[in-house]
Amino acid sequence: MHLQASYPRNEFARLDDDALHLLRIFVACEGRIRDMERALGVSYPTVKSRLAGLRETLGFTGEKNTPKEEARPSSEPPKPTTTADTIGRLERGEIDFEEAMRRLRKR
Repeated sequence: MHLQASYPRNEFARLDDDALHLLRIFVACEGRIRDMERALGVSYPTVKSRLAGLRETLGFTGEKNTPKEEARPSSEPPKPTTTADTIGRLERGEIDFEEAMRRLRKR
């Protein structure tokens, strides 16, 4: 017997392994960035940058804890960023070098 089902995907189901790992560390550290630094072996700015990337991936706007309305029900994956967008974010200091390289490798 073969069973097949279809379930709606939420924003967490679309996260890649790195983003899920960051989310797990965030929960395990109860959101304390200093503890996340130690757990991840990276600097405070790197943790902040990665969290900002995760917030963006999950569809949150610039305002804290305010999700974009269109991102919640959508079952489509988030649009990939362009190389130029990634480099621009790096130049403006919005992401660090590690995050920029991770995004560029995904492309």
